[in-house]
Amino acid sequence: MADTATTVEQMTQAARGLLEGLTEAQRGQAAQSFTNEEGRKTWFYTPTPRAGLAIRDMTPEQHQWARRLLATGLSEAGYNYVALLMGLEYLVDYHSEFPDRNWGNQPGTRVRDPGNYAVAVFGTPGDESGWGWTIGGHHLSLHFTLRQGRISPTPAFFGAEPARAMLPGQQVVRLLAAEEDRARDLLTSFDPEQRALAIISPIAATDIVQQNRPRVEEGALYTVGGPGPGGQGLRDQLGLTPELDEQLRYSRTPKGLPAREMRAGQRAALVDVIRAYLGHMADGVVAQYATLLDPAQLGDAAFAWAGSSDAAAGTPHYYRVQSDQLLIEYDCTQNQANHTHSVWRDPAGDFGSDLLAEHYARAH
Repeated sequence: MADTATTVEQMTQAARGLLEGLTEAQRGQAAQSFTNEEGRKTWFYTPTPRAGLAIRDMTPEQHQWARRLLATGLSEAGYNYVALLMGLEYLVDYHSEFPDRNWGNQPGTRVRDPGNYAVAVFGTPGDESGWGWTIGGHHLSLHFTLRQGRISPTPAFFGAEPARAMLPGQQVVRLLAAEEDRARDLLTSFDPEQRALAIISPIAATDIVQQNRPRVEEGALYTVGGPGPGGQGLRDQLGLTPELDEQLRYSRTPKGLPAREMRAGQRAALVDVIRAYLGHMADGVVAQYATLLDPAQLGDAAFAWAGSSDAAAGTPHYYRVQSDQLLIEYDCTQNQANHTHSVWRDPAGDFGSDLLAEHYARAH
């Protein structure tokens, strides 16, 4: 089991190896300024062009260095998820009837292509004052910020489209199965009074409420109306109303059932939900978050559910786990509830904000 110092060293060496193997022109795309806060904190989970060097523009050897870097931040299970997720782009292409669209406005590209995932390195790998790296594309957005031996891994977005993929022999692949099943197990364990507190809306959200905001914001809500798979058509289909929007809106005071009102076994089940998200990450990253995995230290954490509790495929659902140190959001509502978004965030420390604030406070 690697400790945090080992993971920092592995990330540093892999980032250096990636940059050293690029041409000058490629390095101009992949190497970004760490002090460019707006650029570093702009992220997407839609199939949108983003900062960095796209995998399709790398040689096989360069792409392997990108995979080496990716592996330093993830567990084996997390790496497997990303590898399979990128392959899902072929399934999206199939189910979308192979759309004739470019990636952004870039000639010679297709909107559904595993090569569209891009890697960027911010600052100088190994710089103790702060550096970071990211990899992102459709339904993946991972951000690692490093400073003085610590690693901030949020925001960490994981999605799946389709959420359920059929294989021969009536077999089904579900990339985010644990994220759904563990939350359902927790919800099922509640008695009627607990469930009444935990279910904050009978209708699920159309998307995660914080979406791709650069920081966790008080009062945040998903986009209401408009086109696209999460737009007005989905609102009408689900039956969302302005009153239900308010029930789903984010507030700093956690909504739902507080951990302090759960029984010991339920608090352990809540930790299992959290563990499904941290389980994507390398041991050296997870080691910094031991308190989030201790049922006795859940503090002000709360669990909130929206939508039906029916576990049948195609039933829209959403949940949130929130504390002063943690925000997890999950929704499966689009495409007849076969399209999943999930994210792990730190309300005070996304993009290493807590690490850098500590640095600036000491410097001044």
